[in-house]
Amino acid sequence: MHGRVPTWLHVFLVLADIFTAAKPLCRDSGQSGQWQDCRIQIGGLAIQGAEAFHRSLGPTFQDYLTQVYNGSNGLEFEALPLNFDENFALVGAGNVDFIYSNPAAYMCMAVEFEVQTVASLVNFRKGYALSKFAGVIFARANSTFQTVEDLRRARVEAVSISGLGAMQLQQAELLAQGLDIMTDVPRLTFAFNQNKIVQDVQSGVADVGFVRTDLIDRLVERNQTSWAHFRVIGEIPNADTFPFSRSTAFTPEWPIGALSHVPDAIREMVGSALMSLDRASADPLLSEPAIQGNFASWTTPSNYLGLLDVLQKVRYFDPVQRRCLRSSDEYDAIFCPEGYVKRSAEQVFCSDCPDTYSCLCSPCAKLRDPEFVLKVELLSTSWKGNVDLEQVANSTVLANSCERMTVCGHVFSGQKLRWVLLDQIGATQRRAINAPLLDSVNFRMTIDGPTRNTTVQNVTVSDLDTQMFYLDFEAQDNGAQVIQVDINGLPAIMSPVVLKVEPAPLRDLLCPPGYAANEEGLCMICPAGTASLGGLAPCRPCDPGTKQPLEGQANCESCPVGEYQAESAAAACIPCEPGSSSRGKTGSRACSPCEPGQEAPESGMERCTACRRGYYSEQEGAAHCLQCQGGKGTSEQGTTDPSLCICLEGERLLRDSNMSEHCVSCGIGLSCTAGNGDPEQLAGFWVDVVDAERKVLSVFRCRNVLECPAGPLGGCASGREGRACNNCESWYQPSNDGTCDPCEGVDALPVLWVILGVLLLSFLTWAFAQTSLARQRLGQVTVFLTAGQVIVLMQLMAALKSLEFQWAGPAVPVLQALSLLAFDLDFMNLGCVVANDGPTLSFFSQLMAYPVFSVCMLLVWWCMTKCQRGIFKGSELLNINGLVLMTLYVTLTIVSLLPWQCVRNPNGTLTMQTQPGVVCFDSDEHTGLLALSALGMIMYPIPMLAVSIQATVMYPSYVASGQGLVVVNRYRFIFERFRASRYFFGVLYLVRNTLLSLIPVVLANFPSVQVAMLACVMLMGVIIQMRAWPWRTQVANLTDMVFSSGVVLFLVIAGPILDFETEADEKSYAMFLSWSFCLLLLTFCLAFFIVAVIYLQRRFNPVKPYKVFLTHQKGAAGSLARFIKSILNKHSSDGVFLDSDELQDLDSLFECVRSQVGYLVPLVTPAMMTRPWCVGELATAFLNNVPILPISCSGASPISPGRVPAILNSWSTDEFQPLLAAGIDERGIEATFEHLATLKAIPYDRSSELEHQESSILRIISHCEMKRRPFVDYSSKSTRARVLILSHTEHEAISTSMILQMQLQQQLQENVLVPRSTGQMHQALNKAETLIILLHTGILYDPTFAGMVLAAYAQETEDHSDLATSSTGLAMVKSLSNASDSYAWQKMVIVSADPNFTFPSSEFYTSLAAQGLSTDDMGPECGPKLCEAYRSIFKKISLPFSPCASESLISHQVKEIGKRLSSLLEGNVTRTNTVNGRRISTHSNELQAMKLAFRSPESSMPASPRQQDEETGYIDHD
Repeated sequence: MHGRVPTWLHVFLVLADIFTAAKPLCRDSGQSGQWQDCRIQIGGLAIQGAEAFHRSLGPTFQDYLTQVYNGSNGLEFEALPLNFDENFALVGAGNVDFIYSNPAAYMCMAVEFEVQTVASLVNFRKGYALSKFAGVIFARANSTFQTVEDLRRARVEAVSISGLGAMQLQQAELLAQGLDIMTDVPRLTFAFNQNKIVQDVQSGVADVGFVRTDLIDRLVERNQTSWAHFRVIGEIPNADTFPFSRSTAFTPEWPIGALSHVPDAIREMVGSALMSLDRASADPLLSEPAIQGNFASWTTPSNYLGLLDVLQKVRYFDPVQRRCLRSSDEYDAIFCPEGYVKRSAEQVFCSDCPDTYSCLCSPCAKLRDPEFVLKVELLSTSWKGNVDLEQVANSTVLANSCERMTVCGHVFSGQKLRWVLLDQIGATQRRAINAPLLDSVNFRMTIDGPTRNTTVQNVTVSDLDTQMFYLDFEAQDNGAQVIQVDINGLPAIMSPVVLKVEPAPLRDLLCPPGYAANEEGLCMICPAGTASLGGLAPCRPCDPGTKQPLEGQANCESCPVGEYQAESAAAACIPCEPGSSSRGKTGSRACSPCEPGQEAPESGMERCTACRRGYYSEQEGAAHCLQCQGGKGTSEQGTTDPSLCICLEGERLLRDSNMSEHCVSCGIGLSCTAGNGDPEQLAGFWVDVVDAERKVLSVFRCRNVLECPAGPLGGCASGREGRACNNCESWYQPSNDGTCDPCEGVDALPVLWVILGVLLLSFLTWAFAQTSLARQRLGQVTVFLTAGQVIVLMQLMAALKSLEFQWAGPAVPVLQALSLLAFDLDFMNLGCVVANDGPTLSFFSQLMAYPVFSVCMLLVWWCMTKCQRGIFKGSELLNINGLVLMTLYVTLTIVSLLPWQCVRNPNGTLTMQTQPGVVCFDSDEHTGLLALSALGMIMYPIPMLAVSIQATVMYPSYVASGQGLVVVNRYRFIFERFRASRYFFGVLYLVRNTLLSLIPVVLANFPSVQVAMLACVMLMGVIIQMRAWPWRTQVANLTDMVFSSGVVLFLVIAGPILDFETEADEKSYAMFLSWSFCLLLLTFCLAFFIVAVIYLQRRFNPVKPYKVFLTHQKGAAGSLARFIKSILNKHSSDGVFLDSDELQDLDSLFECVRSQVGYLVPLVTPAMMTRPWCVGELATAFLNNVPILPISCSGASPISPGRVPAILNSWSTDEFQPLLAAGIDERGIEATFEHLATLKAIPYDRSSELEHQESSILRIISHCEMKRRPFVDYSSKSTRARVLILSHTEHEAISTSMILQMQLQQQLQENVLVPRSTGQMHQALNKAETLIILLHTGILYDPTFAGMVLAAYAQETEDHSDLATSSTGLAMVKSLSNASDSYAWQKMVIVSADPNFTFPSSEFYTSLAAQGLSTDDMGPECGPKLCEAYRSIFKKISLPFSPCASESLISHQVKEIGKRLSSLLEGNVTRTNTVNGRRISTHSNELQAMKLAFRSPESSMPASPRQQDEETGYIDHD
């Protein structure tokens, strides 16, 4: 579009008004309801320009309305001139409040933006008040354009497509007369100003013009033109007083409307004010705006809805989108008629259009007819064989042009053809007229065939450059073929067409059977599925029901049985589908469906088969018979009715909550016959009918098969009642046949017999207790032991009664007899003593059986003692009770655990095995029984085990004490059956019996596993018994072995023949055997694997067993080496080689250094480097690259290499020979010494305290990369200890004392101190209770040692006087009791740590008394005291201690020293005193006993056997 009315003036005026306005816009003020003190904008269509709009309508819309409402409401009004596009833009954006427009544009805005009409204009023309107007079509008076048809060759000029009176009304009128002004005229110009239209028509620029009805008249009034120049085309006469000529229908005058955001009150105010205007009014306020605007007044809104039909008719309004075309949408307003296409936008608008105009020139282009031509052409075909070419040429017919659904040609199969589609417009012209281009042309030779693409070729036809699309193909098949053509993916207008194809005519040719002539005239073999008799016969397709899988056959074969063929020309037959068969026939064209009661589950079945039992088929053609619902079965085959389904034998009927029936397994304890009736219970089971209607049953296990006989559900043996027939009726007694009989008078006698039996047994136990142990012969002991073994095993066998064996023969009465040992008290007929002997009373009676017996035994013993006037010995009664409890331990434990022995019933509940009427863990009765069970365990197994374990653990200490023999005698029932060295076997025996008692309880639901576990425990017991051989007599050991082995053999035999009640029991036993077997094999394989891995690891990755090898000279550092190893073992788990512990022979010493040591650590002392073996160890390490870490002991350093010859010369041949034999020569020794000289040694101060020496040793651990033990405490210095070690201050003696210090601290768990000076000694004596004198060569001449001895001796002599002697025992006891034992000197242990130590002679004492030690501190004045102290020391007998010996020997020696110290620390010291000139040894805890002995000569205490220690002279208890 070219040219637009400039809007800069509009924008300028609007902006000027905005910036000069004093008040804000009302729509932006946020006010709701009535607007106040704001500005309202009214937009209006200014078709004559902004200046004319302000001149004519400004006085009304701006001045008048402001004057009316500014004073009252503070409202100002502003008039905005707009063009067509601005109309829609501002209204759509809500940027104006009221809009004034031509009726057509207004209706578009009303529909699109919901504008509400306020008032309609009443115009004033030629003295008339007009509320309507129309359009005029006019031409020059002297032109040839007189009718509507003349417009097809005219140049037409209108205002715009949005102009109503100057375009849209005329367009609608002409369209109704068959002329589309947009496409049917050669040129259509839009002037955008009606004045210009009049001028252009008058001047000849345009031939025809469209204007509003009164426009030319107004120009005439202004003398700008004359009606004499124009002619009205298609004038319509006026039926009323309308004063103007018109060519169209009327339309209402322009309206004004309010946008949706304007309040109703404001809308009504504006409408009221406008309708008040009247150009005839005497009030200038009301008349002047009308005069200025050239209108008469305003009226109520007119009806504008008819304009929507006009707009829709000219296709300017889309009712679906509810949108109108805008003034600029000129190209979109063009709609070409059929057979024409709209040109492109560049071609539609005229190139010679003046500025400010928009011109359309022939916007539509006519398409060529027809647009496409389709035809088929004949190509050259090379025929082969006996085709009749002359007939082909004469019979082929092709059409010049193919039309829709017509025959396009008559051809023969095999002919080569070309389909051609010619475009009669061409791509160039298509682009020029905006017609669619041809992107693709495709053919389909059949309706559902594949699409074939064509080839494009540019051609020239009748001077037209265009395109031809062709496709070459060969005619196939026979008959009429429908050819489809698609252009750009859509069917072409001529598609589809028909092509008739016939077989090519052939000449006659005779062929053999199985052959037929082809198109090439050759005899070809007939393919599979066909046959031919030969001659002129073709290959005939096989008929339905036949086949021919081979080529070249004369005839077809019938389909075999089980197959069919419905099609012809088949090479094979099809197997009958499931559900059908051929009924044993051949040549079937179709298979017959199976009859009801039959099935054909597989393909190709010859005949249908009858339904199996449990299945049925109601319909014919069933592939599978249906299984009876609910697991039901049928009594015969071929069932056709589901109502014939019943539960089979071994199953029973059950209904669910919806009363749907289904069959379930009969289950354990039930007997089910075929049918839907109720089952019966089996013997040994009791059935509770939970829901008779639904047939819900609950099956419980009975005590035995006699109490619950087979029969109707819930039935019990005679006289029995309750769940699982557990109880006898009131005042009934149980009998051996499972029934209960009524009680009679004599049925209470068993209780009396039991009481008499208990009294008799109590008397026998008293008689047995009177038998002196000293007078019991070995045979008598054997009898007693064997009897006890038999009773224990009989209790175990009695417990086997509950296993699911099928007991028969003599075992039945034997087991009944053994039930007495199981405390089965049914024989007592308690039901005849009390009315209700239920489970609680029965179990309570079993628990109280032994307490009743014990009370009876107490009474009998007390009576017998009184009758004989003897002393009642409670210990003997306790012992005999213990013996009986040990004998009956298995029964008592099993009885205590009976409430826990629960078995699973078929219904899933747990009930007691001995009382099947009691539900475990879910009943008050069982809760009470569990409480009684806890009482029983507290009464029997727990105290028995606790007492036995406690007595066994304390047994050695009891025996070692005289008082302890009384305790041992009290617990004789635990120990007297076994050898003294096997005193512990009583506990093992109880543990075995405990396991035997627990197995029936824990594994109650797994009898097979129970038997196997019992056998395992018994077998382990036999193995332990054979290994320990514990019994006092050989015969008892043999009988125990034989008896236990017999039980194991019985269990092994009985296990596999257990009566497996269910498949689950059998599977559990099989699973147990399987796991046992696998675990056994796994154990074998694992053992082999471990051995192999260890071997391979040691073979390919040898681990050196010793991280450190301590090389030392024994005389100078033997004790030090032992001390260092102790510290290393304390802080590390790595191995340390010390010859006194590890060396077996000298030949392996160097091999050990060579291959088994990580680091060699020499303890360097002055003499170490001169010893051949030490040098050999160093050289072996150096020559084999073993790292060496020297330890410099108190400043000693390795000998320089220059002294090597002198050292070697000092060795004898015998000393040097072992080194030479190991490959160590003089050169190697020199190299070793040179290497040692380069090594940095770790300094080690041997005279320092223990903690300092330990820190130095930790450096060895770090340097040698030894593994550190976690959580190891370091040694710490302490000045207070209960034990003091006094030793020589020489280095080896210090090391020895520290070794003894560490060992004793570990054993005694006491702090042990080694004082190094007299000052430390004085400080330590305040806490010390015991002294250890560690004898070492030269110790008596050591001033420091002498000073520490004098300090300890002085503490004793300064504060206490010697004990006075007495000639009477009473005085002696008094002296002993008053003597203080709180000083360490009185508790002294002498330890000899040096075999070379020489005890002092009389000459030594004489010299010592006279001169002392001849030092400044120990001069002659100290001699006498020191002499007394030394004499006092050597009155004690010393204990040995060998620090350079093996670790085991040291441990043993320290243990003996520890025992002596423990007795001293605990006060059990044997004190040597003088009574009547005799030395006696008195144990401190014997003092009180001695006092009692002197005071009461008649009373006596049994003394323990005593023996004098040969080494110490002490008198100790064993």
